[in-house]
Amino acid sequence: MSDTEIVQMIINGQKDLEWFNTNLERLKSEYDNMFVAFADKKIIDSDSVLDNLISKLKNKGIDISNIFIEFVSKTKFIL
Repeated sequence: MSDTEIVQMIINGQKDLEWFNTNLERLKSEYDNMFVAFADKKIIDSDSVLDNLISKLKNKGIDISNIFIEFVSKTKFIL
């Protein structure tokens, strides 16, 4: 992978994270207490169990190293 490709991946990733944060309230309504996989400013798949989501993604032939997975909840958790 070239330096240019790496920089583009970083830029795209930053845009995806900004999209996620901007749309988080809407996503909470649709995906409460679920793990969501997203890339290119769209939800790819979701599941309430992380292992199930990863299996679904792999079955679709999606390389999970090139996407984001976040837990979405209306409830704020403190660790």
